[in-house]
Amino acid sequence: MIMGGSQGAQSVNEAVRKHLDELLRDFRVIHLCGAGKYDASLDNVEGYRQFEYVKDDLKHLFAAADVIVSRAGANAIFEILALQKPNLLIPLSVGTRG
Repeated sequence: MIMGGSQGAQSVNEAVRKHLDELLRDFRVIHLCGAGKYDASLDNVEGYRQFEYVKDDLKHLFAAADVIVSRAGANAIFEILALQKPNLLIPLSVGTRG
């Protein structure tokens, strides 16, 4: 599962979409891309599913994920740690305290 935070992250979305063929060689990808950042041209790509925003079903997506790539927001970190999921966290550049 790859997520860029509640607002999405353009750089994360661009990287996922640029390297999607490579990612799909080894993974099925759930991509939380953020509101207004959905790319309909990728709707029929096998092994790839994107969502603008997920609320109630987020816990199910977290549970289904084998590994999570996420922006390092406090809520995401808490959820990932609680589920003890392997993860790769992308530092936030805005809103950090040092």
